[in-house]
Amino acid sequence: MPSFPKIKNYIIVDILGQGGAGIVYDAIDLRDGTRVAIKSLYPSHLRNNFVRNCFIQEANNYLYLAHPNIVQLKDLLIIPDIAYYLVMEHINGYTLDNYVQNISGPISQERVCTLFSQVLQAIAHAHHNGTIHLDIKPSNILINDQNHVKVVDFGIAQSINKGTVKQNIGTPMYMSPEQIQKKALNRQSDIYSLGVTLHHMVTGQLPYSGRIGQQALFEKVLTQPLPRAKSFYPLVSDKMQAIIDKATQKNPKDRFQSCEEFEINLYNLMN
Repeated sequence: MPSFPKIKNYIIVDILGQGGAGIVYDAIDLRDGTRVAIKSLYPSHLRNNFVRNCFIQEANNYLYLAHPNIVQLKDLLIIPDIAYYLVMEHINGYTLDNYVQNISGPISQERVCTLFSQVLQAIAHAHHNGTIHLDIKPSNILINDQNHVKVVDFGIAQSINKGTVKQNIGTPMYMSPEQIQKKALNRQSDIYSLGVTLHHMVTGQLPYSGRIGQQALFEKVLTQPLPRAKSFYPLVSDKMQAIIDKATQKNPKDRFQSCEEFEINLYNLMN
């Protein structure tokens, strides 16, 4: 049998993915034989207080955000100055960006409503518990073969009452104007990112070219409407376009004021 590295009660069997702060492993819990996903903080970040605190905060967020559409935390392992690990339930499926790019292409309106409603319910649950995600994007949404959705990565999530931030946090392509400007953040900041994510799902493409520089991207987000989904994929309906437009308004007061309102509009689109 091949020899795999071991982390306490877990054996690593593969790499599931890598991000800016760490790597996610496929692993087996030796106590019961179940598969788990283990997120490991890069050693280079162990002395970065901001990143390390975000990692621990992510564990805390998972503990009290118990919801069927939010990934479940199973364990937090800390070896001071050596390693930090989050052990989470394993989802046998795909990240949404991988799914759109390699399997589905633009997702049909009916199926989008089924999938996206689950995302909205997960984020609504977080909002009702006083937490804004701040990094909603397709790579932080998992989908399995049964069309069940799980939202992951609450590493930079913040309390709704925290107010302004001192640095740009989030993923530039999905950041709201107020995130870019380091202004006060609230539920509507997530609503904007949800709108950009919905655009990606129905078109199969990013709203802006991946080759655009960050400053040019920020300028577009701050001054121009989100590029119309129908210009990328003509089969996007006018009603769906209106929902995306509403979610991605520059002024947070002009967006949907809750995930529930967002979901009601999706429901009305199909009825």
